[in-house]
Amino acid sequence: MGAVVEALITSLNELSKRKVKRSAHIWISRLNEIYNRRCNVNERQVPIIIRHIVDNHLEGQPKAKELFQYLQPTVLQLDSLDLVDTAALCYALCTINADNDARALLYKNVDEARMANADLFSQSILLRSVSICISRHKAEYADGGNGIRGSLNSSVYDCIIRKATDTIRNAQSNMNFVSVDYKVIGNLLVETIFILDLLKKDLGFSGSHCFVDYGSLDGRILVSHLLSAEHRNTIEKQISTSSYSDILSILRRFYYMQLPHHHYVQNLFARLANTSGAATHMCRADARIYLDEKIRILERNVEQQIEVPCQLLAKELLSYLIGIKNTGILESGHISTHRWNYPMMTPQNG
Repeated sequence: MGAVVEALITSLNELSKRKVKRSAHIWISRLNEIYNRRCNVNERQVPIIIRHIVDNHLEGQPKAKELFQYLQPTVLQLDSLDLVDTAALCYALCTINADNDARALLYKNVDEARMANADLFSQSILLRSVSICISRHKAEYADGGNGIRGSLNSSVYDCIIRKATDTIRNAQSNMNFVSVDYKVIGNLLVETIFILDLLKKDLGFSGSHCFVDYGSLDGRILVSHLLSAEHRNTIEKQISTSSYSDILSILRRFYYMQLPHHHYVQNLFARLANTSGAATHMCRADARIYLDEKIRILERNVEQQIEVPCQLLAKELLSYLIGIKNTGILESGHISTHRWNYPMMTPQNG
């Protein structure tokens, strides 16, 4: 049976290499086969399986969640993981609400020595998972959650941020050299600023830093309240021209982060509803989940009279999103001849 599991992992690797769409039935078929043989999965294979699921955005699928839950005890026993595996496993644990375990795994597998040798890619991937861990941890405090272990601040977070900060500053001093990867440095910058802001620590960087515009769109949205008007206008323009899958990826990340703000939510969902081009059943199902969750959060905010950072009042944004839901536009595929033109809500027309 062990050989069968190995063959299935080889198949996952081929699917990833060929960039087979996440909606393809073959993915679910392979996950089902692995789950049926879950007792034969060994420790070495666990990070590989989870990384394939995470890298291909399949974490929301029921069988993927069942696999995560079954493998959770094994994940917690793993040590000496590389940083990329640590990031993927922490993220996977967060998606099944095992937040304490995600932080424990992070604390166990990240230290000064490992960060000292971390390359740009590893740092960038790790910071994205740290952002999710801290954001969810902060959401637990805000909700008065029980069972929270540890402070928002930790020596592990400190060493990760310190390494990222040093990398950014070194890149800035050598930015005229071809070896500087502007996109990765930009990602490091926006994630670091976001984490420092969550932890209420001195940012150490200006919102107009030269690498900001190279950061990912979702990363810049996270720190948009710290950016200049020019940078924010750029974000709006990029959202308005982004593809369906790109917008869905941003909303997926924000969904799992349990974000404490609603910046650009109206822009993101408006673009999702207006974007032409086919959307698979899986994508439409994901979109409805993210929309329903955001509506639920806003309803709670309105009920408790909580105003969170956003371009609109919570009540106005809630009405806007309910309007999208009531049209049913996210229930069916989009085609170029059918576009939903629900107006953008602004303070002037709201």
